[in-house]
Amino acid sequence: AASSARIHAEKDLWHPAESLIWPWDARRVRRDNEPAPPPSADALQL
Repeated sequence: AASSARIHAEKDLWHPAESLIWPWDARRVRRDNEPAPPPSADALQL
């Protein structure tokens, strides 16, 4: 499964077997992700 995760790895797709090669307490956030844009003024008004 870990070999499959390495072979089929894509930047925007998480392969379930990737969880086998990460430590249990690791946060699985990729460093190449851009931060989310701030909400618009309309979205902040409820």
